[in-house]
Amino acid sequence: MYNIPNGSFEEILEVLGAFVAIYGIFALIGGAVRLVLYVLNALGIMNMSDSLGINLSWLGFIPVASLFQMGRIGEKYVKRDGRPSAKFSIWLLISGILMAILAILLVVFTVVFVISTMSYAEEAINGNSPMNIDMFAGAIPVIILTILLLAVEVTYFILYYVNLWRIYAIFDNNNATLFLVLSIFFSFLAPIFMFIIRNKEPKVTYNERMGFIPVINTEETPII
Repeated sequence: MYNIPNGSFEEILEVLGAFVAIYGIFALIGGAVRLVLYVLNALGIMNMSDSLGINLSWLGFIPVASLFQMGRIGEKYVKRDGRPSAKFSIWLLISGILMAILAILLVVFTVVFVISTMSYAEEAINGNSPMNIDMFAGAIPVIILTILLLAVEVTYFILYYVNLWRIYAIFDNNNATLFLVLSIFFSFLAPIFMFIIRNKEPKVTYNERMGFIPVINTEETPII
């Protein structure tokens, strides 16, 4: 248990209001940048889907569903031994949906927790009474949701970046690893790379990616 320092609750609200205003400005700028990157990524997915003959290319513009479409593009990657790639499209879709649900729940429970805590703080300040640990019980679901969200995010990012490398390899094999490393450290570059390489000729097999030209025997077989 501890006591809230004496002070004006209105002053606290003013400080919080200023913080929210500043945060809102940065949020608007960040939102505009994210919108541009989202469009670039969607155009990349759409053009790549068309190049590979994958239907429903417009899914690239649909939130979360675009992950499914990216997975379908990556699944076109054929390994060196001729085996097809693992199917990531469904798992990318599922993990994307789970992340969205958990993120929404986390925001809701966090807002509820903050409001209830501020209410307790106001009562403690006005009544000069101590706050006890029970007043922070609302933090428990916030902590649980945060852990679950982190677990899903780790799974998602592993699938996402493996699939992203496959896409890079199909459309620009020479720079695939470089693009992937830059995309991991600077995530905003991934949509830009998707947009830049979208119109390149796709090369799904190992021989195509390595530039091997199959030798065709044009000699006529003698008739015995």
